[in-house]
Amino acid sequence: MMPAMVSGKGGNISPELHWNNIPKETQSLVLLMTDYDGPAPFLKLNTVSHWVVYNIPAYVQELPAGIDSLKLAEEEIQLGINYTKYGVYAGPKPPVGIHRYFFRIYALSIPRLKFTHMQKQEVLDSMKGNILAYGELIGKY
Repeated sequence: MMPAMVSGKGGNISPELHWNNIPKETQSLVLLMTDYDGPAPFLKLNTVSHWVVYNIPAYVQELPAGIDSLKLAEEEIQLGINYTKYGVYAGPKPPVGIHRYFFRIYALSIPRLKFTHMQKQEVLDSMKGNILAYGELIGKY
């Protein structure tokens, strides 16, 4: 279960995340947070993109809790557009029931995705053919 502080009903603070064992050929990383239980776990009609983070340098192995866009920009990490229509972290705020939130980290064989302010699908399309590995963490709220 995810703590209230990372939810849209609490502090809306991005969670602390760590990863390791990325392939040595990795040149950049992408992190996506998606709710696949929208609008309700018993009626899954659409997915909701909560966080789109790309162009993460391969040497970065964590994102601290509450990291903001200015700190990310210092590392030249970009935020994509989520369901709010902004490049921000949008914490869980399910309308009905307990939802699952998938955090997926992708190791890419390319140094950067070329576009800015991309939505999740554009990021996924840009990654095609360049994914070396991925990992997944599922939180519930």
